[in-house]
Amino acid sequence: MGTDTKGKYFQFVDSATDSPAAGASYNNRLYYNPSSGKITRQTAIVGYRNLAGMHDYIVTQVRKNIKK
Repeated sequence: MGTDTKGKYFQFVDSATDSPAAGASYNNRLYYNPSSGKITRQTAIVGYRNLAGMHDYIVTQVRKNIKK
């Protein structure tokens, strides 16, 4: 989780690839939209996100970490 010039984001690992480097790319970020309240964006994996019928990823649940 962090903030950059585009706003607040959650970084994620995209399991839709067989390339660990692409799946764990620092560009895989889902951004918070304060107008809609949604956290969404496309994957950074160009070959995958450009396939017909692909949609943005949308966060549907955020859970707190368990502190030990």
